[in-house]
Amino acid sequence: MFTLSLEKALQVYRSSFSDHSKFGVNLQKSGLDEIDIVVLEKDISVQNVTPLKFDFYVFLLSIEGDLLRHIDQFDYKISKYSFQLLPPNTFYSFENISPITKTYIIAFKASYLQDCCNTKIVHSLFDFHNTNMSPITLSMSLYHRVINMFEDIYQALKEGEEESHFLVKLILMRLLLLLKNDKINQNKLHLTQKSRAWQLTYRYLDLIEMHFLEDKKVSDYAKKLGITSKHLSETTKTTLGNHALFYIHQRLLKESLYLLKYSDLSIVQIASKLSFQTPSEFSRFFKTYYKMTPKAFRLGI
Repeated sequence: MFTLSLEKALQVYRSSFSDHSKFGVNLQKSGLDEIDIVVLEKDISVQNVTPLKFDFYVFLLSIEGDLLRHIDQFDYKISKYSFQLLPPNTFYSFENISPITKTYIIAFKASYLQDCCNTKIVHSLFDFHNTNMSPITLSMSLYHRVINMFEDIYQALKEGEEESHFLVKLILMRLLLLLKNDKINQNKLHLTQKSRAWQLTYRYLDLIEMHFLEDKKVSDYAKKLGITSKHLSETTKTTLGNHALFYIHQRLLKESLYLLKYSDLSIVQIASKLSFQTPSEFSRFFKTYYKMTPKAFRLGI
């Protein structure tokens, strides 16, 4: 599927970063061409951003405030001390909960780390984080360690020397390892605290992410999970508040909005990519939720 490059994503998000941040690159004054890594601070409230899909990794460290972060099919309540890594090819959007939020961000291409360490180790870390996207809550001491690492990366990049990039890559590896270890410990506690209903729900949402293009019926997923469609729908209604079909449709709608806004594909091509039998079927599906046709949405009517 079509994804935004680091350079293109920064252009899209340029307006959500202030020109007076004390930390990170000033996007209002900096060039955005041919970059492999960037450090940013977001401190402006932004609402109702169309979900974006990136082709790079993003570290997010919450410094202040509360927000709701939407990653693929999952929603995460984010508060101070939250630390998360978003892998490529995931849908990302957010909503501010508190009036003021501040987040430190490091966005980098996977290729940036390919020549700094053992390739197997790098790939192993990426593979882990690609399938374990939930945020962790840092302890106070660990939070300050991570802030210091973010600031060390920013200072090294400002120097612009070849040796500085080597240091940045080593710190990125430390962050990947730190996040992995803490995530494993917190996930063990999380799973023991969650009911079987919640565990089933998470498995269902993961399956949607893998199969939403070809499987559009609740029965398709119920079969994979070895349960009835009724059981699956009652479970998601209890845990998340909506019946199972709603989450299949939500995933298709996210992909639809993204492709309509950021790709050059025609509506006929988008309908085909999303495995609708005809453009008319896609249009009826889209209009059911947004009360407008895909064409009207694209034109901003």
